[in-house]
Amino acid sequence: MDENGNECAWLLLSLLQSKTCPAHETLYELIDLELSHVDELIDIALASVMKLVAKVIKELGANLPMELVHTLLKPQSPLLQLRFNPSSMVHSETVAVYHSLLNLKNIPLLKEVYRVLVGELEPLHVGENPHADTKYSYEEAHFVVLLHFKALADIANASNSIIGMWVLQPSIVDLLAVRLMPRKLSKLPSDLQYALLYMLYSHCSKHNHFISSSGLL
Repeated sequence: MDENGNECAWLLLSLLQSKTCPAHETLYELIDLELSHVDELIDIALASVMKLVAKVIKELGANLPMELVHTLLKPQSPLLQLRFNPSSMVHSETVAVYHSLLNLKNIPLLKEVYRVLVGELEPLHVGENPHADTKYSYEEAHFVVLLHFKALADIANASNSIIGMWVLQPSIVDLLAVRLMPRKLSKLPSDLQYALLYMLYSHCSKHNHFISSSGLL
């Protein structure tokens, strides 16, 4: 279980692409095994694990089992813990896992990923929230929100995305403009203010939510 082995697996997945069906169960077992040992790995190995996980998600796509999504995103999962790793290399590959999950073309899987992410972002999340009992320090919460904004950027900025506008609930614009918008925006840290407003502006611009005479254009 090292970065060289993971790199070989990554290359094989790139070559085989949709022909990996006979090996799916083995891949799931490999991911479970590696995630169970993340506490023992150095940063370069952790980054290789995340890189492999992102690749498996990308290549298996619609064939990904819901159980793997839950394994990755459940409270206290290794993936969630790695978000706080100080290594920029680990951070980049962890964000890549989120991007892979949010680029899934399987709508039920995508909706489940989005539901869990929104559950972490919204303190008053409506419906069953797997993170209802999750507690973060102020610094951790700040970091989680920024990471989720990074993860959601692709969907938010996709031009005329039916998924972003209608499939996901709440919609991106509802999430950013209503659910996450504090009563006093000035109380947010400046980087969160900027990230929230910029993503909202970008999303609205790409989806023509502004009237033609708006001063925000």
